[in-house]
Amino acid sequence: MRKFILPALLLFIANFLISMLVGASILSYLLSQDIILAALFALLALPGVILQPWSIPLLLWSKGLLFSPIITTGITLLIYWRFQHASWIKKIAALFQKLSFKKLGLGLFVLLSGISVVSLSRFKDIPALKTGIPRQSSYVLNSSLPDLIRQRGKFYQLPSFLDKEGLWQVKVSENEWKQVIKQLSLDSIAQKDVPSEFNDMPPYWWQPSFQASTQVYSTPNFPGKERGSDGFHAIALWNADDQLLYLWFKDNF
Repeated sequence: MRKFILPALLLFIANFLISMLVGASILSYLLSQDIILAALFALLALPGVILQPWSIPLLLWSKGLLFSPIITTGITLLIYWRFQHASWIKKIAALFQKLSFKKLGLGLFVLLSGISVVSLSRFKDIPALKTGIPRQSSYVLNSSLPDLIRQRGKFYQLPSFLDKEGLWQVKVSENEWKQVIKQLSLDSIAQKDVPSEFNDMPPYWWQPSFQASTQVYSTPNFPGKERGSDGFHAIALWNADDQLLYLWFKDNF
């Protein structure tokens, strides 16, 4: 009996982790629209999904992280027990028998290191993947700004679901900068009124420079740490020297 309970328990734990990875893949894409980060979680779950192809339909059907692993584990045990003498089962068993604790430990270390490196690089937006303002981001930005402006530059979506919050860096001429101010109804503010959070955003390319000629514009009472009220909020910085525009927006539902 003990020989059966331990493998069943380990299989349940593995299926629980798989369901969490699949959920993390979907959630990370919904929040950040980062295909690389979403693919990373999905890739980690892929071996378990290949060995148990019925796990994904069960996960989507059950809509739960606990119920799905229980059912998946039960089906897997029944199927693998039923076909335990099949040649393909023996090949899978032989593959697992070759894995020593040393190899498993090394594999786990490499895996965790890889996850850490990829996660950190995506947090810093290395490499920068989004050019221009995506259509699924702010409705106000997409409907107000001319195509020739909003289709350029680097974009970073801060974690958000129904509300949209993001960062945009783009090189614009003085005339284009004036268009942005007008179209977004921004008012001039003093540099001392810029929230401290503005300087500490994650992307490696977000490096706003405050100079004597720096122009800073904002919607009224831009919320820094807070979500803010419903509607569109933005704060933007532009320098005449490098003509780089840094815009942080919150488009709340």
